[in-house]
Amino acid sequence: MQRQLATLALIGLVVTCIALSGSVTLVRAQHQPEMCFESPHYTAHRVGEEFNVTVYIEDVEASQRIVGLQFRVPYDPNLVEATNVYEGSFLSRFNNTAEPPYTFFISSIEVDVVYGPDVLVGILILPDETGVWTNFPSGSGILATITFKALYRPIEPDTVVMPLTLENTLIIDDNIDEVPHRTFSALYEPAPITRPVLTITPAEYTASLIGETFNTTVAINNLDPDALSYGQRLVGVMFRVQYDPTLLKPIALYEGGFLKQFNNTESPPYTFLTYSFEDDPTYGPNVLVGILVLPNGTGVWTNFPVGSGTLSTITFEAIAQPGEPQPIASSALTLATTQLINDTLDDIPHTTQNGLYQILPLSFNVESPYMFAGQPVTLTTLSPPYPITYTWNFGDGTSSTIVHNPQGSGTGTDTINTGHVYASQGTYNITLTCTVGDTVSGIFTSSAATRTATVQPDNRPTIDLVIDSGSIYFRGETAEFSILATNHGESLNVTSMEALLYNGNSLFANLTESLQTVTTGFYRIAYTIPADANFGTYTLLVKSEYYNARGTTTKTFQISQMLTAAITQIENGIATIQTDMNTIKVNLTSINASISGLIVDAKGTLLAQIDSSIGTLTARLDTINATITAINGNIVTISTTLGDVKTRLSDEQTMAVPAIYTATVFSIIAAILVALVLIRTRRK
Repeated sequence: MQRQLATLALIGLVVTCIALSGSVTLVRAQHQPEMCFESPHYTAHRVGEEFNVTVYIEDVEASQRIVGLQFRVPYDPNLVEATNVYEGSFLSRFNNTAEPPYTFFISSIEVDVVYGPDVLVGILILPDETGVWTNFPSGSGILATITFKALYRPIEPDTVVMPLTLENTLIIDDNIDEVPHRTFSALYEPAPITRPVLTITPAEYTASLIGETFNTTVAINNLDPDALSYGQRLVGVMFRVQYDPTLLKPIALYEGGFLKQFNNTESPPYTFLTYSFEDDPTYGPNVLVGILVLPNGTGVWTNFPVGSGTLSTITFEAIAQPGEPQPIASSALTLATTQLINDTLDDIPHTTQNGLYQILPLSFNVESPYMFAGQPVTLTTLSPPYPITYTWNFGDGTSSTIVHNPQGSGTGTDTINTGHVYASQGTYNITLTCTVGDTVSGIFTSSAATRTATVQPDNRPTIDLVIDSGSIYFRGETAEFSILATNHGESLNVTSMEALLYNGNSLFANLTESLQTVTTGFYRIAYTIPADANFGTYTLLVKSEYYNARGTTTKTFQISQMLTAAITQIENGIATIQTDMNTIKVNLTSINASISGLIVDAKGTLLAQIDSSIGTLTARLDTINATITAINGNIVTISTTLGDVKTRLSDEQTMAVPAIYTATVFSIIAAILVALVLIRTRRK
């Protein structure tokens, strides 16, 4: 009966607007419109949460001349409550009136005798003032949006599903005929209240060395506020963490801050914590923890924990470690006898997630894959940020102990190295043992890591050093020394190197600070010979060490006076000088170079004479960018890279002066004019 009344009400609206009457007939269209929901699935995660259900219409054609429609959306009042209905924007876009309203929208949240609780919606496109429609909908869009509020959520593992269907649907055209259409349903499924979870984090922890400490956190997750009304009002927690006592030892426990947030007392303490490290006859070695949220002064709880957080943190120490070639060792961290207690002393259903601890075997690396007698070998292993003692037994009757005692509170793991040289060939078992001290229970010693080393014969010096340099240098020149450190043909990064320069029997300079590493085993020294250095023989002495191996070598060279020398090039203040013996490069500033005059060589070429702290040099005029800036008789002022000079020209020099111009930016005409002036001066 109500369906008929609703249908008649909508049709009556149409009749009123267009002043028409008649029966509803079925008209078949080529494409049927579809009424559906925006999403095939809706959900809510909290009781009281509101969510929107949107009803769409799709595949509408203007030729179908749709002017009105209606639909119902039934719902389960135990699961949700309909709170509001809003018209969508689709039909109002196809307005036939000059001004709003463009549609007539009616809705009702009701309880129907046939459909039960439902939302009834009817929409009519208003015609123009003559009662005629000329603009008809096409395409797809939103008809209405219904707001629901979640009233119920099941407790895991239970689930509940509510179908969302479109019932009592009707679409009519401007002749008040029904337009065939299709409908599609959806589902509403509230998210179940999940069980609380006691979790060990991290889920997996891997230690590197004996003596290492780490924290294991026991947390509680998924305390859903909606569960409070189902008896999950948490007031107390108890659990055990089981472990392997041959690998681990608990050394501290701290309460987490989660439960303290939900205080029922006005001042601390808000909780009561009890724990023990015990060896239970049933559960074996374990950490037993109990935490109670204290009630208020009347013994009643009114504030209950929700959400997730840390209950406690347990600090463990690694007390044993396998050694290579033994496999990795592991211990399960298992939650046992767990209880979550509510305010009526009932147990709250929950789940647990355990953890895993493992420790890598003690190991070390041998830097050199091939070992020779007399060859230094580097052994490398991990270095933790806490005190530890390394004992190396090299298998040849010798050993080495390194006490690692880092200052401060480091957090990372680095490496520590030791070196050894085997004096003779043979097969040796290298063993590394690590120990850590404990003031309570004594010293823990890890299992030893052992490797077999085969040492081959080798009679060459332990470290070979080669210095490459020139044989002669001059004052102000930058000398470069290249040093190569090798052993058995392989480049070697030495642990220390010293470079000393001697003149005769006296130390002239310590060049150690000038040493630069180029690459593995290759070093470089760049040294500028002082302007006041004595002439004569110098010796560079280089000494190096690689742990208990040593190497020494020398290189001799001369610091000589200049012989016949000429500057052939200047670039960025660095002059290339050709001597009778070799080519050198010096910084012009460091040798105080300045032009002092002009000379003519045997070929009649005019050259610049240059004074410097390393002797007298010559240079072509174009090399020093010489230009004439003034002429007064046969007195000529010349500007150069090395400064200005005013000089009196001899007859021989006068004939060569034009070369200054042909080699510079002055034009040929200028050169000729100057030459004429000079010739005229000569005739006088």
